Amino acid sequence: MRSAVLLAIVLTLALGAASAAGGAAAQSPSIRVTFSGAASGRFDDIERWVLLSSNECYLRRMRDQNTSLTWSVSFAGGRSLAAISAAAVNGAVSGTEVRDSCDDVAEELPPDAPADWLRSVSCNDPLAIRRPGKASWSNGVLRVQAPAAEVAKNAVCTAVPRSAELNARIALPASRILKLPRGGHVQFAVGSAKPATGTYRPRANCLHEAKPYDGYRSFDQCVDTFRWSGTVTITRL
Repeated sequence: MRSAVLLAIVLTLALGAASAAGGAAAQSPSIRVTFSGAASGRFDDIERWVLLSSNECYLRRMRDQNTSLTWSVSFAGGRSLAAISAAAVNGAVSGTEVRDSCDDVAEELPPDAPADWLRSVSCNDPLAIRRPGKASWSNGVLRVQAPAAEVAKNAVCTAVPRSAELNARIALPASRILKLPRGGHVQFAVGSAKPATGTYRPRANCLHEAKPYDGYRSFDQCVDTFRWSGTVTITRL
């Protein structure tokens, strides 16, 4: 009799554990997340070095460079999301860079100027992945981040793509996914035109003014504009 009672207790506990595990699994459905989009930006900077003694400009660098970028990256899992393939990133930075002696027609440089300062070049450098994308899903919120891109260290272009802003935050309770059939999906449009999905700066502050040093100071006029649009697709597995 005692053995029968113990067996009944064990079976009850086992069934309860199985039920709890099934419930937990039901509340944590497996999903695939695909984040893709396109971005473009312009970096327009005029930097001047001015003599403290005369307040005259003696060196100037003018950069006008554009960034274009497309990407696609996918993740899969439940509470933990991992990349399921290498990210696809395409794009380039292109434009011009001109270095001169400000408005000095004779192009006379001060003695301490770099020997290779005078130049006027065009550039078109491809982008490469500097840091992979990532995704997380917890407390009913899905967060995705596109891969960070950059030009090579030996590139002629020097504008830095603002990859950090290629991100989205989406309210995604598990109950919504559980309503989908397996293979069903939902899509969300995200980007700089939809500020509710993230923190974006269409126009970044890229101005700087260096402290006086060795008889001169530097300052610039800089505009860094950026816009992007993308799609986040969530599929129930």
